[in-house]
Amino acid sequence: MSAYYLKKPNGSYDLVDLNTVTMTNQIVSNTDLTFEVVVRKLMALHYDNSNIADLWKGEFDCHFIPQARKQNFGINVLGNFLLLTQSAYNFLGDKIHPFGEFVKINADGESLMLFNPKVFAKEDPTLCEMNYVDGFEDGVKSLVFLNEDIQNKLLFKSKLQGGDCIYCNEVFKRLIVNSELEGLSFDSDLLNPF
Repeated sequence: MSAYYLKKPNGSYDLVDLNTVTMTNQIVSNTDLTFEVVVRKLMALHYDNSNIADLWKGEFDCHFIPQARKQNFGINVLGNFLLLTQSAYNFLGDKIHPFGEFVKINADGESLMLFNPKVFAKEDPTLCEMNYVDGFEDGVKSLVFLNEDIQNKLLFKSKLQGGDCIYCNEVFKRLIVNSELEGLSFDSDLLNPF
């Protein structure tokens, strides 16, 4: 089964102005947690698989980025998250819920859903290779997932990549292509940063 690296289409924008710092500020202003504690937890979120809801059960407020609004995307890669419009959530929510956590977003009065992926796929140890520079580990040189592990995982992450990228299987790709939802690009080169 093929795996794909989920990306924004070339030349596209983030849909909203939500990031780790803006999320941290909102959590801090609504809880007794300090900025340092929250920002560290959010930055480690993708590797340690914590829930945002463990920090705060509220909804995040943000604004649409004007240029992105013109793109009319139903789904958007936002850092290490996926951002879904209400119609995209209605279509995909039940299908991808087993693979992560949903958090409500209020963008200029419109309801969106932030998806925090929480499932790691098993890499094939015989085909994965780490990159070394001067004897020190420096990223991943080749990444391949075990077919039997990803066949039932629509969305997943890689421990070798530190959970920083969102991957999908062929089933998820077909689901998106057949739904005509726009906003995702599928790269079969799992390590291509562009």
